[in-house]
Amino acid sequence: MTQVIDHARIRNRERDITGMLVWSGDAILQVLEGDIDAISALFARIEKDTRHRDVVLLAAVKADRGRFWRWPMGFARIGPEHGDLLVRSGGSDQLAPLQMNIEGALDLLEELAKAQPEDPDAGVGRPL
Repeated sequence: MTQVIDHARIRNRERDITGMLVWSGDAILQVLEGDIDAISALFARIEKDTRHRDVVLLAAVKADRGRFWRWPMGFARIGPEHGDLLVRSGGSDQLAPLQMNIEGALDLLEELAKAQPEDPDAGVGRPL
């Protein structure tokens, strides 16, 4: 997973895409932010990538500002220590993206992003 995240950070920085990814066993929850055309192209590549299966777009939302603008790709591995946070965000102590509402999913990603070191090269020109 580390190689995938490192590659995503490089490619996302080139495309001015930011976001956060959390992983637990077979479940991944990810948010991507940036230009709609860049995000659409990236999502199409993700869907075609044979390393991924059962890819589901939970929502596409136009926002005035990004929540994750400080990271070309933040990353957190979900463990037992995140049980309470998972319950608050999605009602279960397991990462279950398809059972989460959008705000709960974003709250989980945002809370986990707070523990990420800020990338000094990310978010150039993006608003606070």
